[in-house]
Amino acid sequence: MADTNRKKRTAADWAQLIEAYTASGLTQAAFCERHGINYHTFRHRYQHSPLFRGKRRGVPAAAFAEVSLRTSEPTSSDRWRVRCAELCIECPAGTPLDVIIDLARGLGHAL
Repeated sequence: MADTNRKKRTAADWAQLIEAYTASGLTQAAFCERHGINYHTFRHRYQHSPLFRGKRRGVPAAAFAEVSLRTSEPTSSDRWRVRCAELCIECPAGTPLDVIIDLARGLGHAL
């Protein structure tokens, strides 16, 4: 059954709504609920608006820390140890570096 309560909005209407959203400080979901707007439609319109351009999410530069690796050959008792703030990852020396990187990325997203 078709939704007969749908409101047809012009490009100017969407521009005003998007400006109101950016000034509101609300999440997109909260803004849409408050204004009776379909979340998915709003999200699509917002992502294609000039106000959104260049605001794609990325990892902030502060999330990265310099890591140095030992250049000497590890012995069987050596372990890889990577520290970043309060996080410490310790793995056996034979652990492939790509596994350690994936582990660090996964833990970084969990913080």
